[in-house]
Amino acid sequence: MSCGHCNFSLKPTYQQASNLVQQQPIRCDQCSSNLLLDEADRQVLDHKFKSGARIGKLAVMIMGPYFLLGLATSIHVISVGSSPFPGFPAVLVGVGFALAYVLKTAATDDAEYDFALFRNGERPDETQAPDH
Repeated sequence: MSCGHCNFSLKPTYQQASNLVQQQPIRCDQCSSNLLLDEADRQVLDHKFKSGARIGKLAVMIMGPYFLLGLATSIHVISVGSSPFPGFPAVLVGVGFALAYVLKTAATDDAEYDFALFRNGERPDETQAPDH
């Protein structure tokens, strides 16, 4: 993100980004302006937050039961002393890594997006010099 008034590059915390989605201003470290996103950028950031939350819930719903299944299977294999087929533990680990990779890929947003922040969420007039 960058300040639309002084072009300072901002690296907001999760809380600051959440504040921007909720239309609460954050302060520029360089020029001390109170900054907001314009509405289109706010909607994009809100969509990113919601997508991340959905992927997080999906990861818990998939990986939680998979972990418990793997744990129960491991305990069973240890107590019985044999696995269903040779290499079974490696298959469990491989499937776990594959699931983690799929979830990580789904959670990663490859689109580059530069959010510009402005006072009151409005872009300054292009003919005027930015005020500090």
